[in-house]
Amino acid sequence: MKSILDDFRAGTARERLAIVSDLFSIVGVSLIAVIAPILSSRGPTDINDLAGISILALLSLTGFSLALAGVIVGHGWLRHSVIGNPVAFLVLSGYWSAVLAGFVYATTALYYFLISIRW
Repeated sequence: MKSILDDFRAGTARERLAIVSDLFSIVGVSLIAVIAPILSSRGPTDINDLAGISILALLSLTGFSLALAGVIVGHGWLRHSVIGNPVAFLVLSGYWSAVLAGFVYATTALYYFLISIRW
């Protein structure tokens, strides 16, 4: 991710456009992967279902973006505040363990939420 940001900062307009295009392609494919089962269901498709899943997907993307920004800011703050401290590695390991535990919890919660919905 750091190399992508470095390429985006130092790159030409064409390289920046290519990076943005790649990111939007990933988001678009992810959104279609969520919406496609609704459109291909055997029962009647209600526009409220499509709107609800679209809103859920966008809110999930927003939450993920905010969480990722928090992780990046927190890591930068921790890294600069524990320089020269012999337990810096343990503090950063604990931080990343907590981030990983939160990711596992969020993934599990989303899984149980999605299987509880009647498609």
